[in-house]
Amino acid sequence: MHISFRFNEMQDTNNMALFLFHTAMRWAAVRLDTLSLMVVFATSLFVTFMPSDVIPPAYAALALSYAMNVSNVWVCSWAWALLGR
Repeated sequence: MHISFRFNEMQDTNNMALFLFHTAMRWAAVRLDTLSLMVVFATSLFVTFMPSDVIPPAYAALALSYAMNVSNVWVCSWAWALLGR
């Protein structure tokens, strides 16, 4: 009985650190997702409201696809960080 109680205490101590790690990673992922959403939104507003003679449509599409690609890279890097533990 004493061994199982001691084991449960040690396991709880270990799980506290793991829980804090996962909580911190989720907090950072939410902030990073919010940042990427703002980048894509600002880029789409900028591209939409600029006259077509200032920014050609091809460059506008390139800017939007680049903004979405950068946000995808951020999300993937955080996913790999979570899986890489």
